[in-house]
Amino acid sequence: MNEKRKADPAKKWGPASDEWTRVYIKIAAGIGDQRRMFGYPCAFVNGNMFAGLFQTGLFLRLSEPEREKFLRLKGASRFEPMPGRPMREYVTAPAGMARHPEVVAEWLRRACAYASSLPRKEKRPRQPR
Repeated sequence: MNEKRKADPAKKWGPASDEWTRVYIKIAAGIGDQRRMFGYPCAFVNGNMFAGLFQTGLFLRLSEPEREKFLRLKGASRFEPMPGRPMREYVTAPAGMARHPEVVAEWLRRACAYASSLPRKEKRPRQPR
């Protein structure tokens, strides 16, 4: 059978901006465990992802009250890596925030604190192919 496969949206993702990359790498150093997710740098604590870069910029995982406060910032939005598929608890920072590293650092600390309050996420064993 010749089935058409849906195109993988991850293959269409471009890199995060140089500005966000510089700011994130500088600020995130020492906050949580740094590793890559889908080719982008991300931060984890107790196995829970709480921040990272994406083609649209910085995303953060925040508690509900913090998320509501964050979404009132001009240019902030819910994190939606694929159209129509928002990640709950995650928001995307306004592009202009990259020019204010001290503000980014404060929100990154808040995201880390929230993720630290969540139950530890255990690694699942890989399924054999």
